[in-house]
Amino acid sequence: MYWKSEKKRLADKYKQGTWRYYLHLWAKILKSTYHKNPVSCKIEGRNNHVPYIPSNCIIHIFGENNTVEIDPSVSTFVASIEIGDPQAPVSNCTVKIGKKSLCNGANIRLFENNSAVYIGDGCLLSSGIEIWASDSHAILDKKNKQLTNWGKEIFIDNHVWIGIRTIILKNSYIANDCIIGAGSIVAGKFEKPHCILAGNPAKVIKEEISWNELRPLQYQNKFQHEKIS
Repeated sequence: MYWKSEKKRLADKYKQGTWRYYLHLWAKILKSTYHKNPVSCKIEGRNNHVPYIPSNCIIHIFGENNTVEIDPSVSTFVASIEIGDPQAPVSNCTVKIGKKSLCNGANIRLFENNSAVYIGDGCLLSSGIEIWASDSHAILDKKNKQLTNWGKEIFIDNHVWIGIRTIILKNSYIANDCIIGAGSIVAGKFEKPHCILAGNPAKVIKEEISWNELRPLQYQNKFQHEKIS
């Protein structure tokens, strides 16, 4: 399944049958033969679907009808994705990572049926990030013993930059082109785009912003060069 996705990615980039396509395909084959990527995939259960695993991504699934769909344009995604566990398998969960997103270190956890984590296109995730679509333990109403902390989904829109050691909790939404400040805890829905969120709990501290993946000095030099020309 990995090579089918990799061939499609190279064909989209270089056009199938060209010398560049074959050169990069052979490079991938040699790299996979002599330099094994730290990829781990453990799946237990029926009808689970993982078509593509990028470098440095660890995926464990316990249950049925679960999907981890990472776009083939995502070359490196340093993360641990866990859906269910051996003692409590789950079903109908989804993790979806959009085009050209990048992660330097995250734990993504789904421990309830029908829960989901969606990360859009062009997102940048720093390191030490925790994304939990459900809690680890049950919280009960004292009187009737009913469960009170059901999880559902986390939705991160396109072009979102998530700072180091951020925690994103169940039922959260982050709008397009937002920035999450380092060490923030996101627990809620932020539907306004172009904002900086920060704090515990996170709140909007600045509006009408955007961001670029270049370092500040790199961007300033590029901006000045384009302004002159």
